[in-house]
Amino acid sequence: MAKSGSLYCLGDIVHNSNEVERLQRKGLVTITHDDLRRLHGVKVLLRAHGEPPETYRIARENGIEIIDATFEIEEGSFIAIPFDATELLGKDELIDHQNQLVSFKGLTVEKVAYKNDQPGDDIYVTFGYNGASYDFCVESYLTGPDTEVYSTVGALKEGDVVDVEGFLYWYEGVNTHITAVTVAQ
Repeated sequence: MAKSGSLYCLGDIVHNSNEVERLQRKGLVTITHDDLRRLHGVKVLLRAHGEPPETYRIARENGIEIIDATFEIEEGSFIAIPFDATELLGKDELIDHQNQLVSFKGLTVEKVAYKNDQPGDDIYVTFGYNGASYDFCVESYLTGPDTEVYSTVGALKEGDVVDVEGFLYWYEGVNTHITAVTVAQ
């Protein structure tokens, strides 16, 4: 965007007002389907949510260049490869990987606590790395008490060294939804 001016996005690119505002300052303009009909000769980003054929037809007719972030799995399955974000802990660049599958290696467990002190609810975990502490979460509605990750995290002890995978999100700072944990041998 810095080199090519405005980029239009059909709908909010992320559900994070701080990130949307940051991108708007760099030239991102969020538009609606009605706005799309009035645009000509611009670049429009289509989010991963998918779009009906009508959207592509309008873009073609109006000379709009589509940057298509949608994808379709035609056969088989897709397995995401996590980005190793360990060295980005505590750095502003970590937010660049928001909504991505990431991994963190060699973290030391400092604290494990259940929301409302209730097993079965969310689990909050504080990990140490290079002398700093970082908060992660197991969201019970995503990975509930009957899942391997929930029971593994619930059994962690202070001092355990682990590798973690999860999805980055933003809530009063960068947070990670834990989706996998491996305890080092």
